[in-house]
Amino acid sequence: MKPTFQNCCQKQIKTWCSKKIIMPID
Repeated sequence: MKPTFQNCCQKQIKTWCSKKIIMPID
């Protein structure tokens, strides 16, 4: 699954959030 930008931030994945990248969860 590819989380949305909001989901990324909710999960506190700062690397993704700061870069505003939508990436799959490993």
